[in-house]
Amino acid sequence: MLSNTAKKILEDSKGYYRSKEEIKNTLCYRALTEEEIEEITKQLLIFSDKLKNLYDKIGIDKEIEKYKTKCIKLDLSDKETNVFNSKIGGMPYLPLNSEYPKSKIDNEPLIFLAQINFEEMPYLENFPQQGILQFYLKDDDMLGLNFEYNYTDDILVLYHKDIIKDENLLYKDIEHFKILNKNNEIFNDEYFWIKSFKLNSKMEYNYPNMSCNYELFNEFNEIIDTYFEENDIIDIEPKRIKYFLKESYKNNFCQIGGYPYYINDPITEDENKILLFQCADERYRIDIGWYVTHFFIDKNDLKNLDFSKILYNGDCT
Repeated sequence: MLSNTAKKILEDSKGYYRSKEEIKNTLCYRALTEEEIEEITKQLLIFSDKLKNLYDKIGIDKEIEKYKTKCIKLDLSDKETNVFNSKIGGMPYLPLNSEYPKSKIDNEPLIFLAQINFEEMPYLENFPQQGILQFYLKDDDMLGLNFEYNYTDDILVLYHKDIIKDENLLYKDIEHFKILNKNNEIFNDEYFWIKSFKLNSKMEYNYPNMSCNYELFNEFNEIIDTYFEENDIIDIEPKRIKYFLKESYKNNFCQIGGYPYYINDPITEDENKILLFQCADERYRIDIGWYVTHFFIDKNDLKNLDFSKILYNGDCT
C-alpha cells in the first residue's frame, strides 16, 4: 500500500526514467520506505515499457534518425594512466623544455583538466589524427568562466602536434614541475590536482539534446499531438510521451564532436562551431565544480589546428 506522498511521487515520475538503476538512484533520496521504493520502481518499469511501445508506434525514432551525427564517446576508467594517455586529471604530458601552463591574465598556474591523445582515438572528420590536445582551467571559483564573454585568456587549450616518446625528456611527476606562482613562490594547493581517469574511446552516433533544442522538440511535440488526435489512447497522456522524448536523447557523457549536452540554455547555435570536447561525468563533478564543461571551436580553426580562440562553458544545475 502506497502512502499519499508515494502515490504523488509515482505519478510525477511517469515518463522520466527508463532503467531500474536510474529509478532507484533517484528514489533513494526521497522520504520513502524500502517497500514503497520497490513498488514504485516496479510500476514505473511497467509504465516505461508501455511508453516505449507507444513511442515506437508513433515512429519518432525513425524521424530523428535524419539528425544523427558521429561523435567519439569517452568512457571513464579507474585504470592507471601514464603521461601519454587520454585522460581527465593526473599528470599531463609536458616536455622538459616547456613551462607549466599559466594564465595570460595574472600568470597564475592553471588546473590541468584533461588531455586527448589522438593516436588513441578513432578517426573523426575535421579532427587531428595525431598529437595530444590538453585543456587547462583557471584555479578560481568560476574555473575561468566569464558568463558575459566566454572567450577567455583564463583557460588554455594546448596542442602538442609531435609527441616526444622518450620519457626522459618529459616531466615525470607533479613535484617535478616545481610550479611558481606570480609571487615567485612554490605553488601548492591540495585542491589543484584532479583525480586521474583514463578515457577509453569508441565511435558512436548521437542525437540533439531535446531538453534544450526547443525548435526540434516542438516539431516532435506536434507529431505526438497529431497521433493522439487521430488515435484513441486512453491510458497514457501525451505529456508522458513528451517527457519520454525529452529524457531519451541526453548526451550527458564525455565526448569529442557531436551534439553537446546542456543543463541550461545553449551558449551557441552557430553551425560553424564544433564541439571540441565535452567533459560530463558524475565521478569528477565534485573535483571541478561544473557538471558539464564544453569547449567549442570554429570549424576552420580546427582544420588549421589553431586552438587560440576557444568558446568555453561550464554548466550545472
